[in-house]
Amino acid sequence: MLPVKGICMEMCPKEETIMRKSKKLVHQLECDPHKMVKCFSRSAAGNLLSKPHILRPPSVLKNTISYLLNEILTITNIPFSIIYDFIDDRLNSIKQDATIQEVSNQEWMAILPPIIRFHAFAAYKSTLIKKAVLLSLSIMNGNFGHLFEIYNTLPAIHQCVISVQLPMLRRNILKSMCMGFNCKNNYFPISILTKILLHNKVQETIKECQHYHLTVNGDKVELSKSLFNNEVDEVKQIRIILIVGGFNCFGIF
Repeated sequence: MLPVKGICMEMCPKEETIMRKSKKLVHQLECDPHKMVKCFSRSAAGNLLSKPHILRPPSVLKNTISYLLNEILTITNIPFSIIYDFIDDRLNSIKQDATIQEVSNQEWMAILPPIIRFHAFAAYKSTLIKKAVLLSLSIMNGNFGHLFEIYNTLPAIHQCVISVQLPMLRRNILKSMCMGFNCKNNYFPISILTKILLHNKVQETIKECQHYHLTVNGDKVELSKSLFNNEVDEVKQIRIILIVGGFNCFGIF
């Protein structure tokens, strides 16, 4: 069976344009009725996606991509998150039309590269991606203070991912502090160290310090290069409490 070929020469089929206008589904980036773009739609009963008059041929798909990336992406008076969601949906629709028509490899090579570049650019613009890069640089440079400043600004689910590395980070922090503060009878407050190490309780900090053979004296710990035992294993993560909006959200065991 031969693949269906699209005959819709507009960025948005007329029947979709009429339907979306009647149901007030026109996006704010489609204020110009002549520049509406076909949105992504999942196949369902009574919703045939392979009708030629709603499918755009490769030439129209490429022109639509050009319009989205050259005119919509460059808009500056609308939040990027709104622009991203709009373009992402319309690009999914473009890939859907191309897939249904079984376009050639050559035509795919004209369609996919700009879509890939868009997602690369969107990732570059992402605040979370920027924070991830800063986190990596902080770890590489041993800037643990900056590391945990960023950590505390992340969503709870991202903190869960990073928490897997906390035992390694805590070990490196203690080792660095012992090197930096190294002198006889140099004691550091346990309460402050608890915040630095992101422990939930002072007792956890004391236990970690003792694990690495550091001397704890009351509410202080002696930071000494000679005392720090680099041969022992990292302290296993037992639990981390995530605080969201000032409330105890949940514990990760």
